[in-house]
Amino acid sequence: MKKIIIISLISLTVLLLVAYNYIEIKKEKQIAQNNIRYEQIKKDINKEAERYFHLVYPNCNPENKGVQMIFMSELVNNGGMDKEKVLDVDGKSYCDTITYAACVEKNKWEFKTYIKCKDYEESEAFNWESFDPNF
Repeated sequence: MKKIIIISLISLTVLLLVAYNYIEIKKEKQIAQNNIRYEQIKKDINKEAERYFHLVYPNCNPENKGVQMIFMSELVNNGGMDKEKVLDVDGKSYCDTITYAACVEKNKWEFKTYIKCKDYEESEAFNWESFDPNF
């Protein structure tokens, strides 16, 4: 009888460990897929910001050390960007973005984009609580 209980406990422990590892591996794969999507959002926003800045600010001078800031709402409302480019991984909500642009060479902008999505946030960008995307 003791052998059956010991074997059952060992089997249950092994089963729990296998199930736990399976769930963790599945979570890691999902996080990796989500990160790929977030990087794609950042690339798309940078591309749209570059297009927008070349239209709105075609000339820049690196001697003017100022940094421009652009929100996703401006790219959508004024730049004609497709809002679907910032669709979150859940397929329902949209990520908020902010892009900083600096003139690094004569008439050449450099961009850095930060995003905040439903389950993902790059908090070093700015105070997200005060952010209003105005869609």
